[in-house]
Amino acid sequence: MGSNWEYFDYFPSMEMRYKKDNVKMQLKQTILTISLFLVCTHALAQRKPSDWSRTEYHIQNRFIHEGMGVQKFNTTIDFGLGLSTKLGLTRTLALNLGLTANYGNFKSNSDGMLYVSSFKRTRIHYYTHNSVTQMTLEIPVGIHINLYKNIKNSIDFTLDVLPQFGLYAVHKGTQWDENLTIRETLLSPNEPFFQSTILSDTYLRAGFSYSLFLNKLSIGSGIEYSIFGESVGFYTKFGLSH
Repeated sequence: MGSNWEYFDYFPSMEMRYKKDNVKMQLKQTILTISLFLVCTHALAQRKPSDWSRTEYHIQNRFIHEGMGVQKFNTTIDFGLGLSTKLGLTRTLALNLGLTANYGNFKSNSDGMLYVSSFKRTRIHYYTHNSVTQMTLEIPVGIHINLYKNIKNSIDFTLDVLPQFGLYAVHKGTQWDENLTIRETLLSPNEPFFQSTILSDTYLRAGFSYSLFLNKLSIGSGIEYSIFGESVGFYTKFGLSH
C-alpha cells in the first residue's frame, strides 16, 4: 500500500464525523472535570486552616506491574513527583488530596496486528503496539486511617483512588508491516480512527505509611490495581513535610 491510511481514504465523511464526535466527547469530559474541581475546591475552602496538615512533597515509584488483560502491557518504569495534604475529619480519619506529575514507559506483550489496539483508554485501529511512553497528571483522593501516633512517629493505613489524566504519549508499533510512531497530545491525536480520552486511567491503591522524625519524613508502600490498564503491582512513596 502507498499509504498507512489508504484503507480509510474510501470513507472521508465517516472519518471526519468520527473526529468531530471524538473532540465533542473530550470537551464534555473536560468541562465536567473542571466543574467538579471547582465545586470541590469551593467546599474545601470553607474548612478552617487548622484542619489541614502540612504540605508533603513526595516521590513515588511503581514496580512489578504485570498486565492481566487480553492485551497485556507491563510497566518498565513509572516515576512521579508531586505534593499532597490531609484534611482532618476525626482524630483517626483524614482525607488525603494531592497532585502528581508522572512519567511512565510500558511494553506490550501482544503479537500481531489488531483491529483495535488498546493502551489504557486509547484506541488505535489496525495497529500492533510495541511500547508506549506517557506523561500524565494524577489527582489522588483517599482516606487515611491512623493506627498509631505520638509526637515523633505515626502509622497510617491508606486507601486511595488515583484518576490519571494523559498529557502526552508516544505509541511505537507497526501497521501493515511498517513501523509507525503515533504521538498523542491533550485533545489532539494526530491520526485518523484514533480515539483518546482525557481520563487515561484510574488506579486503586491500598497500603501503609510510616512517618518519623517528628512526622516530617514518611515512607509508604502497598499494592495497587490499574482499572483501564488492567495491571496489578506495587508502589513505594517517600515524602517530606514542610
